[in-house]
Amino acid sequence: MEQNIQTSDFFVPVCTQAWRESINCKKEKDLAFYLNKSVVPVFEHLEFVPISFRTHMGVDVSASPVGEIVDSLYSLIMARK
Repeated sequence: MEQNIQTSDFFVPVCTQAWRESINCKKEKDLAFYLNKSVVPVFEHLEFVPISFRTHMGVDVSASPVGEIVDSLYSLIMARK
């Protein structure tokens, strides 16, 4: 887990209630934050996105078809390269 985050260009958490409650996901989040990774949160409810990630552009999946979600995620990642 740590090595993958360390070598990645982006951190794309799928922010759900289960994600917020997971100890392992918290470790991933903290490591990504510590390493200053570009973060692109994917979420259905903003309340599950950590406050430290809310300043990053994310992808709201609550009312979008899958194709639009993928296009939005791709656009955000490519814009940061």
